[in-house]
Amino acid sequence: MARRGNGVGQGAGWGGPSKGSGFKAAKAPAFKPANRAAAGLHDKSRSARRQELLDTLFDLAFTAERQEVQVSAAVAWLNRVEGKPSAKAVHVQTDDLSALDDDALDLELQTYRRRT
Repeated sequence: MARRGNGVGQGAGWGGPSKGSGFKAAKAPAFKPANRAAAGLHDKSRSARRQELLDTLFDLAFTAERQEVQVSAAVAWLNRVEGKPSAKAVHVQTDDLSALDDDALDLELQTYRRRT
């Protein structure tokens, strides 16, 4: 039998038998409170779960086999404990700095420091 078109909907072949136009993938079950209790998460307080997760990140930061896992666990732990550092965008508009003498450059730096 000769192949027609791109093969979609032609039965067994690319991707298996035709599934029809009404095929929908099965949805994952929702994570409901009953499921949380079955997983053992409902019986702990929020602070206890948070501390347990922080302890896990801390342990991973020092005991994971791969260095990438250690680094990402350490960064995640620090972000949660110390707070994620904010990025500052500083836009400075000035003339050509190579044309400035030392005094003018010092003045330019002082004005920059006052703005930040």
